Amino acid sequence: MKADPQAQRLLLDLQGIDTALAQLAHRRATLPELAEVERLTRQVSELEDERVRAQVDVDDLDRNIARLERDIEQVRARKERDSARLASGRGPARELEALQHEIASLNRRQSDLEDAELELMERREQAQATLEEVEARLRSAREEKAAAEARRDEALAAISAEEAARADARLPLVAQLPGDLVALYDRIR
Repeated sequence: MKADPQAQRLLLDLQGIDTALAQLAHRRATLPELAEVERLTRQVSELEDERVRAQVDVDDLDRNIARLERDIEQVRARKERDSARLASGRGPARELEALQHEIASLNRRQSDLEDAELELMERREQAQATLEEVEARLRSAREEKAAAEARRDEALAAISAEEAARADARLPLVAQLPGDLVALYDRIR
């Protein structure tokens, strides 16, 4: 198809605008901020999972400590009852001797339970420190992600504005060109 030189110049201008629009679309699809937001989204998700596991550890230790405290309290109460019975001195000698042995056994049991409780409290302290460290990393990752999302949104807004300007500049060129030339151009493009 033959086109007059003026139409050819307009067609070249149109092609320049379409090339710029294609470049903008490519830029939109390959923004480094998109990859960064995706990476940070994965990191936040992993840290949230890690935080949940750390919180579960703390909660499990709290439950175990509470259970041991109840057990210790039961041993103390029983020891106090037995000590009171022994102190009263009433009852057969054999029963009083059995009470002494039971009190000694309860003392050992209480000591073992208190040692186990101390160990759990130390582990809970470590688990709490781990939880706080994960929560700090999670807060940092969320802030970093929010900043990356803001940069992404800024870049996308700039691209959208430029695309709108190019599309607005394209319309008058298409209107000035013959319809069959535009149709051929669009098929080839």
